[in-house]
Amino acid sequence: MNSRLHIKLFVFTAAVVLVGAAVALAEISPNPVKFSGAGVKTVVITNTSARTAIYKVSIVPSSAPFHVPNAKDCSHVQPNGRCVLRVSYSPSGAAQDRATLRVLATGQPVQQADLIGKPGSGDGGGGGGNGPNCTLHVARHQKLVKHAHGKTVRSPYAVSLTSSEDGQVTAQAVGKTAKGKTIFLENANAVDTAGNGVVLKLKLGRKSENLIRSDLAAGHSPKMTLSASCSTDAGATPVSAKIHFSDAKHGKGFKLPLEADANVK
Repeated sequence: MNSRLHIKLFVFTAAVVLVGAAVALAEISPNPVKFSGAGVKTVVITNTSARTAIYKVSIVPSSAPFHVPNAKDCSHVQPNGRCVLRVSYSPSGAAQDRATLRVLATGQPVQQADLIGKPGSGDGGGGGGNGPNCTLHVARHQKLVKHAHGKTVRSPYAVSLTSSEDGQVTAQAVGKTAKGKTIFLENANAVDTAGNGVVLKLKLGRKSENLIRSDLAAGHSPKMTLSASCSTDAGATPVSAKIHFSDAKHGKGFKLPLEADANVK
């Protein structure tokens, strides 16, 4: 083969590989998101990459009558994991309102969905009225880190989700320390069968564990918002809880076990 032609083919092949590597990390569903009156719609973001995605969610323009109050719930999503956003709409009085929901992961193309709203009687609620019934159960006072038989034992945080329809369930938890540093339980998801509870195990990473320990040692009370959902192709229904962390010291200093206790909203 002509060496000059070989070089051209190599450059072209390399370019194709680079383009292929820049595949989108996020899939947004539904897209577009349509409202026929004031209300709330659930939007599912799926991480289609092979690594944990750190998303930044925003609405453009920021002055539009659409809002995402739980945008931070999608800050960390595991490979092939899902998170659920609640997008609210309050008509501006115009014949039609439009905006763009943007999802950005560092080093990846921006993914976006059109938001379209029109005045009407409202079709509000979770999943736009199409999501399944979703029930969240959490055991109280779960010990995530403890001493047992002379060793330090770590256990994931367990939640149970029961859906009224076949589909998928997902859960994750995110919070902030007193100094504003992010702490989280990793996303977990599974396929579900209608009426049968599915237990999801959310791992507490060492970095978040150390930040929680430091917060408790300083006399603070770290907490996270647990965001979960039951979803089908027709829509998703979000449920949530507030997780509070504590230790055996009950004041400044730290002593195992590290315990997580939640109140379902």
